Amino acid sequence: PASESGTVVAVALKDGSVQLLDATLGADPRLVARGEGGSFHTGRKEACVVRFSPCGGWLAVGSRDKMLDLFDTRATPYHKVCECAGHSSAVHHLDWAEDSSWIQSCSSDYELLFWKAPALPEAPASGPAVAVRPHTKLTDLPAVRWATVSSPVGWSTIGVMGADGTLVKSVDRDSTRAFLLAGSVKHEVLA
Repeated sequence: PASESGTVVAVALKDGSVQLLDATLGADPRLVARGEGGSFHTGRKEACVVRFSPCGGWLAVGSRDKMLDLFDTRATPYHKVCECAGHSSAVHHLDWAEDSSWIQSCSSDYELLFWKAPALPEAPASGPAVAVRPHTKLTDLPAVRWATVSSPVGWSTIGVMGADGTLVKSVDRDSTRAFLLAGSVKHEVLA
């Protein structure tokens, strides 16, 4: 996914690192210079999913070791601010609220968790990462408008499955909110 400005693309790697690519170079993106934080290690086994917040101040990274980490994108290199623990399997999907105040994450066992994102501090973050637990009072969860929908489970994807009951592994909603596409475990595209 690209940053809010569209100039940086984050790529999750199997070694737990994230590479940041300069997307202003068109079809030939280059690694952002290392001195500018172009590559960093999350401290996790494998980074499975990355997504910038709509405000551009955060990068969320979901990992194979059941964690969701939040990084301040204004720090060089990006600085880990929160370690979100609560999933029972690898984190494969995540979405930000339009106002960057909430995150929903879904693991490989279809467990959907909600997280209250911290307010972006005035200065780039420093210091140790804070441990965060998922938001458990769903009645307190406001009517969140999600900037993206990539989780195969959730209120906005209720009823999405193959005609024969095939499990859905991925979904994506277009920016106009008119279409939702789903991919099944049988490698089918469901519209």
